[in-house]
Amino acid sequence: MSDPLWKKNYPVDIDWNQDIETGALFDLIDEAAEKYPNRPAIKFFGRQWTYQEIKELTDKAAKGFQDMGVKKGTKVALILPNSPYYLVNYFGILKAGGTVVNMNPLYSADEMTPILEDSEAEIIVSFPKPNIAKNVKKAAKNVGIKKFVNCPMTSMVPSSYGKSLKGIQKLGFPVLRFYFKHVDRLINIFAKNKISFNKLVSNNGKYKPVEINPEEDIALFQFTSGTTGRAKAVMLTHENLTANVSQSNAWFKTVEPGKDKMLAVIPFFHVLAMTVGMNLSIKNGMEIIAHPEPIIENIVKSIDEDKPTHMIGIPQLYSKVMGYEELNSYNLNSLKFCLSGGGPLAPATKENFEKITGCDLVEGYGLSEASPVVTCTPIGGLSKAGSIGLPMPGTDVQLRDPANGNEIKDANKRGEICVKGRQVMKGYFNNKAATDETMYSDNYLRTGDVATMDEDGYFFIVDRIKNLIISRGNNVYPAEVEKAIYGHNAVEECIVLGLPDEKRGERVTAFIKLKDGKELTEEGLTKFLNGKLAPYKMPKQVEFETEPLPTNATGKHLPKEMRRIYDERQKEPKAAANQNKPQKRLRHFRA
Repeated sequence: MSDPLWKKNYPVDIDWNQDIETGALFDLIDEAAEKYPNRPAIKFFGRQWTYQEIKELTDKAAKGFQDMGVKKGTKVALILPNSPYYLVNYFGILKAGGTVVNMNPLYSADEMTPILEDSEAEIIVSFPKPNIAKNVKKAAKNVGIKKFVNCPMTSMVPSSYGKSLKGIQKLGFPVLRFYFKHVDRLINIFAKNKISFNKLVSNNGKYKPVEINPEEDIALFQFTSGTTGRAKAVMLTHENLTANVSQSNAWFKTVEPGKDKMLAVIPFFHVLAMTVGMNLSIKNGMEIIAHPEPIIENIVKSIDEDKPTHMIGIPQLYSKVMGYEELNSYNLNSLKFCLSGGGPLAPATKENFEKITGCDLVEGYGLSEASPVVTCTPIGGLSKAGSIGLPMPGTDVQLRDPANGNEIKDANKRGEICVKGRQVMKGYFNNKAATDETMYSDNYLRTGDVATMDEDGYFFIVDRIKNLIISRGNNVYPAEVEKAIYGHNAVEECIVLGLPDEKRGERVTAFIKLKDGKELTEEGLTKFLNGKLAPYKMPKQVEFETEPLPTNATGKHLPKEMRRIYDERQKEPKAAANQNKPQKRLRHFRA
């Protein structure tokens, strides 16, 4: 059997067949503390914690969680922004034997509820920002969760700032300023049987070690959805996650252990940020400069002042950095490597970013089911515009015919990306049907993404099988948005799809036909959807249609046909469109 094209052109300094080191995920923090005890592990608003300090806190958190009843397999929901709290609770849960349920704090209560229910979470660790706390409390009540760990940021900011609003304003984070202003009335927003983080770690740190089988024991639930919109819990084992860290470590050879710094602006509840931004950094004793919010002004200032060497981002983040008005006032030359994932990176953005910073900006591809990194552009090697690169070490990538599963070996032929490697998930929790549908019998993961492979073995994404929208690196599932819109009694029909957008990658767009005699505006729809959808899922463009939306013979809506109709409209001269289709639609666009 001949080698695939991508293996023939593999980087000469990377061994695809190398041994992939795996183990218990929490060993990363213990080993880092042993190698780099006095090295700063994380910097948060100017305050630093060493690896030894973080390690000791994770031990205490593990003891605290065990005292709360956490044992092997207990699911604990982590609903936190980037901060020392995330690191300590994450590894504390793992050391106690638990499984981390990674959750986005921006979810509404309606979105949190099925995740908490399906994951069988027993404890929630969260941050008492007003709307987050209320959503968490409501969702917890819906599913009967009664145990909470409350993590107030007053314990994590530098003592020089104190707890005053005046001091916190210096930090430049509007959301946190609002939080601190109302901290006193927020402190009791959770259930009575909550405990504070300080109480959780008020012990000697002598937790009971739990024996871990890396191949079988689940470290993390990362929720992802399909076209049905119902979130599925991806089961990632300790082996899956440590394998992907090892694979990434072999690929990203720019890292100098014990010396470099990672700018962490993408949230750790995003699997790419968790694996590469956090876990890979810890493996190499890097200092993590944590930002709880990706505010461009703060990011640019941080690069200038903190001198990070590495950064993980989504395409829209790099585009915004390039568009920052005062960019020329800052020095970004400390960066030597940046990774972009979560959507296609515009060639102009890559070129301009590399020109200004002098660093490599490479594009990768992955998915939650693969921990997530699958392919990446070689650093310093051949770079092709629009390519997602080559497979990571120990990762076999094939293009297969989605109709029959046969491998497509010829160059420039379309096929579904299918992945095999130690980073591929164990399956979906309590969902054998979905697991069987996603995994071939020979253990190749079906990604749902269609790509081509050129003569050099480089992969190029060309389409998606699933009707998925990627907006600012976030996955938006049309059925979920449609379901929320259908909750309005004026809506008769609805199709949601993604349209190209320079800022977001894709813009969530809703095509709506109202019931006869009913009225609804974009503003009215937005008000109705508030609290039902996370902000990034909200439609940014609304098209009110007067004709029935396109369907097939069975009455099923046809998003692709709706997209074709929309595209045809955009080609029409405005005058002709107004003459031939008077009052055909009302168009609303929101920045």
